[in-house]
Amino acid sequence: MGPYGPLNQGTNGDVRTNSTEGDAIELKDAAINGDVLVGAGGNPFAVIRTENTTISGVREAATQNLDLPPVTVPPGGVTTGDLTLSNNQIVTLPAGTY
Repeated sequence: MGPYGPLNQGTNGDVRTNSTEGDAIELKDAAINGDVLVGAGGNPFAVIRTENTTISGVREAATQNLDLPPVTVPPGGVTTGDLTLSNNQIVTLPAGTY
């Protein structure tokens, strides 16, 4: 895989959480060109809340949760905090490490 770039770019952007709590993923006025997965054993229709959103892939529970290490920003990486979009806003992130 490696860094995202001209040789490995595509349109499949999956969203995933290990959570099984209600509304853990909230999508409003969004288009997800990929799958949306929730924690193992979770009910995707309770965990994923959508409003005016299209999901091209599946909404389902993962077969097992991911072992996710704590996130650390690598040297030279950009920390932007939460990314919140509204009102059909489009944001294109330039090449880099986030």
